[in-house]
Amino acid sequence: MDLSSPSLADLADVAQPLKILDPLTLRPNGLVLDIVGRESARVRHHDRQIEAELFQRAAAAFKEGRENLPLTDAEKDDLEARRAAAVVVGLAGLTDNGQPVAYSPEVVLQLMRRHAWIQRQVQRAHLDDESFFGSKPGDSSTGQSTTSDSTDQAPTA
Repeated sequence: MDLSSPSLADLADVAQPLKILDPLTLRPNGLVLDIVGRESARVRHHDRQIEAELFQRAAAAFKEGRENLPLTDAEKDDLEARRAAAVVVGLAGLTDNGQPVAYSPEVVLQLMRRHAWIQRQVQRAHLDDESFFGSKPGDSSTGQSTTSDSTDQAPTA
């Protein structure tokens, strides 16, 4: 291993286009989301923020002398939507009443909250190491290189 070779986080930070498929026809619907991989610094930062929020919630419950209740289904759904939105760094092909919509974290979060089927596609593609690394990171026995040569391929959902 060469110490100067790109890290998995470096490769995961390179956004990959994800063509969103219509849930009924399984054909691209024109929406393309640019997503990063699970090793990306952006995703790790998001995960640390969520851990801090959950810790603060537990600490507040303890301080008030009450039980730290499990998350509600709505809170779990919101965390999943926020996690999926954190993965998306760009978009194309989204409209609102026929007008193009520009990327913003708020727009993506709204999209994830309203359309669970898009959220599921993002989650699946985001966890697909082969799309970001060219092979599975722990799969050195295949002789495949974990270079960015095959990162030109769009993740499929």
